[in-house]
Amino acid sequence: MIVCQHCGRTFRPHTGAGRKARYCSAACKQAAYRKRHTERRTALDLSREEFDAMQDGSLIDQLRFVRDVLGNALRDTATPAGALAAISRTYIDACTQIAAINSADDEDDLLSAADTEEPFTLNDV
Repeated sequence: MIVCQHCGRTFRPHTGAGRKARYCSAACKQAAYRKRHTERRTALDLSREEFDAMQDGSLIDQLRFVRDVLGNALRDTATPAGALAAISRTYIDACTQIAAINSADDEDDLLSAADTEEPFTLNDV
């Protein structure tokens, strides 16, 4: 006798070839499927607060996090060889975006410093 994984009743499995029965009836099998499907779906749903918490932090912080995770994946010997090309492209893209943001910040710093300094004249030489 086997115990149904959904309702807990004992039942006599069929004696044919194939997988062992886990459910006593087609109704229990369908109900178990619906339950699994619902559990997976709710596990993937994010609350508004969780989503907002994921969005905290600046873009540069998020890009640095992505860069670090991808860098670790590239160095990890357990990373499948087939995934290295895609990881490398994403890693390079994240690094390029970080560099662009940093250079834009540097230009802004230079412009704001130029605005605060007194103009250069030939008498200063």
